[in-house]
Amino acid sequence: MTEKKLYSWIFYLTLFGLCFVLANHTVGYDYDLWARLIVGKVFWATGHVLKHDFLSYTPSHIWYDHEWGSGTFCFYPVLKFFGALGLIVLQAVFIFLTFFFCIKTIKLRMGEKYSHNILLFLITLFIYNHCVCLPVRCQMFTFLFVAVVIYILERARAGKNKTLIVIPFLIMIWNNLHGGVVSGLGIIFMYAVGEMISGRPFKKYLITLACSVPLLIINPYGVKYLDFLFMATTMPRKDIVEFLGVFHPLHFKHSLDFIYWSGAAALIEVFFLIRDFIQKGWRKFFKEFDYSKWIILVVTGYLGFNYIKLIPIFMIAVVCFCYENVDRLVPKHDLCKVFALIFTYILIAGCWIFAPTTAKATWRMYPLKEVEFIRMNNLKGRLIVTYGHGSYCTYKLFPNIKVYMDGRYEEVWDEEIFMFLQVFQNRGYSWGEILKRYPANIIMLEKRCPVYQYIEKECPEYKLVYEGEKSGVFIKDAKPVSEYKRPPEDIEYYKQTMFNTDITQEFLKEYIPQFIKSEEYNAK
Repeated sequence: MTEKKLYSWIFYLTLFGLCFVLANHTVGYDYDLWARLIVGKVFWATGHVLKHDFLSYTPSHIWYDHEWGSGTFCFYPVLKFFGALGLIVLQAVFIFLTFFFCIKTIKLRMGEKYSHNILLFLITLFIYNHCVCLPVRCQMFTFLFVAVVIYILERARAGKNKTLIVIPFLIMIWNNLHGGVVSGLGIIFMYAVGEMISGRPFKKYLITLACSVPLLIINPYGVKYLDFLFMATTMPRKDIVEFLGVFHPLHFKHSLDFIYWSGAAALIEVFFLIRDFIQKGWRKFFKEFDYSKWIILVVTGYLGFNYIKLIPIFMIAVVCFCYENVDRLVPKHDLCKVFALIFTYILIAGCWIFAPTTAKATWRMYPLKEVEFIRMNNLKGRLIVTYGHGSYCTYKLFPNIKVYMDGRYEEVWDEEIFMFLQVFQNRGYSWGEILKRYPANIIMLEKRCPVYQYIEKECPEYKLVYEGEKSGVFIKDAKPVSEYKRPPEDIEYYKQTMFNTDITQEFLKEYIPQFIKSEEYNAK
């Protein structure tokens, strides 16, 4: 093995070690993972992709599950066969592959000038993780496929057009894994515009786009799904945290390192733009200007700064297109080789030795004890719960409990259902209307919700029977508090039982056929 290949192996091992570190130290699981696991269980138990919701008690429309494939073919099988550790490894693999295709793009753009600089990727990976926390979620598919699409389009710019045929098939698969498929279509269009302005061949991108769009109808819902996809992509979500911008008070402090990272990359790019303008003169400068690169950077940057959920797409674009200029300014690589060699052994060995074999349970993200209180006391009925915790409550408490709504939002419910919950949580005008229209016998809210302190005062029929670190449980016409069992206090108990659920395949084989035949199914 040559020295160059040896160093390349060391580099990729180190990069995977870094990805595993990040996956191993994320706070927990995405709030919507639990709904994905249920969808996977339903499919493998019954063969059905359900068109109507069976998990809530509120009115709903057709269930357009744009992420059905993620739970069915990825998350549920991995959890079933490999457990909690499998989800961590899966997460690490997705992060690694995303950056692997970024590196492939960089190599295409730089040619022989490219050299592996682990320092740049280390910095980028940790900021990438800090901004989005990288939980196990369906967006992992979008981030990976964005990197793959950029790589294929860069190959086409280099004259290697045959791989463009992969994109329509990728779009078809992507469309059944996550609604972020629209970002892939957008990138293809941006390349077409950029190459047209540059005076280079651009029709091949439009042809690729024209071949990709019709394949969006290959999904469990057919043509009607396209209306839903357009609605979901364009609808405002001002009340959902991850659709707020980096300068919003909720995110600003947390996003400072991303802002500094973006600012540093922008300054470096501007520096080299000015230098090239001076050296080449304005005619040659604008003739050679990379319009495709800058259209993608500007558009993804705008979206990333306005919606923190889209920060990773901007970061992927920056890594692909700005690495070459940043690399010019950092020390060359004897030091980096030593750094990589040392980190390879430390990270790979350390990650696997200390990798958890249990779930990443944390009081910070989930109302673990509160949900366990409901479960162990065998409470039944209807539950109004904070928006983000709905899927977890369903996973742990169904069929005894049906929730008001969960994080599936536009997939299942009309806007009115969501707004009733927001008004209630925030104690807005007519906040009690939800209890009149969609009454529940259990309420579980986070203590931070403005209405929390007022439920007992203004809704005396509800009594606070249990209070955990994150939330409180109110029960209508409750027994004396002393008659309820208290949940365990030890976090290890919840790590061992976090994925336990009564929604077994045996249960679903019996329940789902009955639900499909029921009046409730037809009503919804």
